[in-house]
Order: sequence, then structure tokens, then C-alpha cells
Amino acid sequence: RPDVFESDTEHSPVAPARREAIARWMVDNGADVNSTDFQNVTIFNTACASASLSFVQELASKVKPDHLSMPDSNDMTPMRRA
Repeated sequence: RPDVFESDTEHSPVAPARREAIARWMVDNGADVNSTDFQNVTIFNTACASASLSFVQELASKVKPDHLSMPDSNDMTPMRRA
């Protein structure tokens, strides 16, 4: 059985689903959905780019209202990523 993490690349067709599964696990286990990285990117911003609609809707109900339209350091808002 191959190691699924070693065989996964950014261009793999399963990569977005795997990232969403990991993000869901983190949220379900208490991750702060309002945290940002060094480029002001939030989990909601990232989810809008590649996650399922149901996960985006779930996050939209959990994040602070300003995160729904907050741009990152490259001026990318969640709507622009979608």
C-alpha cells in the first residue's frame, strides 16, 4: 500500500479532497477558524478556492463576519478565490 501523503502532489486530482478532509478534521477538533497566516489568509479564504460548497457554507456560519470578505495580503477576497 503506498503512502498517500508521499504520492499526493498539488496537481493530484485527490489533493483538494484530502486538504478538505484535513481541514474538516481540524475544525471538528477545535481549530480556530478565525486565525490567519502571515499573508492574512484564512481557512475560509482557502476553502472558497477549492473546497466543497457544503464546507464553505459550514465555515461561513462559523467565522467572524468580516472574514467573509476580508482580503489577504495579495488583495484576494474569498469571493475572488471562488
